[in-house]
Amino acid sequence: MKDSRLNGPEEPDGGELSEQETEELREVLRSRDRGSKGRTCPDEDRVRLLATAVLSEGESGRLLKHVAECSWCGSILRQAAEDLQNEPTTEELALAAESRWADPVQRHALAERLASEGAERRLRPKLFFGWRLLIPATALAVGIGAADIFVWPQLNLARTEALLTRAYTEDRPMELRISGAAYAPVRVTLGVDSPRITRSPDFLDAEAHIGRALAAKPNDPNWLHLQGKADMLESQEDQAITELERARALKPGDAGILLDLSAAYFQKAQKVGDPKRLAEAFEYVSQARNLKPNDPVVLFNYAYTAERIFAFRDAINAWQKYLSIEPAGGYSVEARSRLEDLKKKSPGSPDMQVPQSQKR
Repeated sequence: MKDSRLNGPEEPDGGELSEQETEELREVLRSRDRGSKGRTCPDEDRVRLLATAVLSEGESGRLLKHVAECSWCGSILRQAAEDLQNEPTTEELALAAESRWADPVQRHALAERLASEGAERRLRPKLFFGWRLLIPATALAVGIGAADIFVWPQLNLARTEALLTRAYTEDRPMELRISGAAYAPVRVTLGVDSPRITRSPDFLDAEAHIGRALAAKPNDPNWLHLQGKADMLESQEDQAITELERARALKPGDAGILLDLSAAYFQKAQKVGDPKRLAEAFEYVSQARNLKPNDPVVLFNYAYTAERIFAFRDAINAWQKYLSIEPAGGYSVEARSRLEDLKKKSPGSPDMQVPQSQKR
């Protein structure tokens, strides 16, 4: 249930700011002119909440458009940002300690990556990862400057997921698929601790969005799902499993979470050679298949995982069904190749016969 004190009533989509509105907002936030309160000014507490990233996208967009035209509300928002840069209270520190960013090692690693990879970005974060990172409002904003804090691209699950899928497509780090990603060959660099994908600007942007969202909403299963997916792509399987298990507990029966949780266990099994982890991967992808029996990504991962646990008949059936749903494209080429390999392992088995429609 939503907390009406934070989210307020449902709001229509406020839309993104135009370039002109963005520049006007910057000018209002830079100005020290307080102006006077107008008849259409929103509740001041709602304006202050803009600094905490807890409002809906629709309400945030609507309020930002108003602030861009109102010196009074601009002064309130500016003061809220400045207040958040003062020393934290004991209560704030207690809240911050619950965040995954309370770990200084993780903070430092992310800070270094953002600093080194973000030079080409429109908004360039600096090394601002002290205690302020732990307070939701400044999780990814302090150090940019008050005028830019509020014009950071509005957080959006779909946009952030698109960044991850684009990064995956540019530098596919594993055999298994993730939903929404276009085809790409696997690119694994042997002897390198960090996969290539961690140097992708899209991947770094996604991590920044996820970190800010989870600092504000640490128990949101959708953002936990994206964090787990990002960690999996970064070859941080233990962290990925922890976050995806939390997401599953908060949102049971979600096929997407189950699919990525299976992939995280699969990657862990590959890394440490643990058949138990492989069995868990198959269990979770089987649950995802029960929920989405005709999803090509689920079928692809199911067939691939079934092969690895030597469930060849299940793998054959899954590859055949997959090819009947998605007969063309790069992934289908991979699937057809794997199906041919399975045929060679047991050429006399009727299970190994491939329908004529699926042959090259």
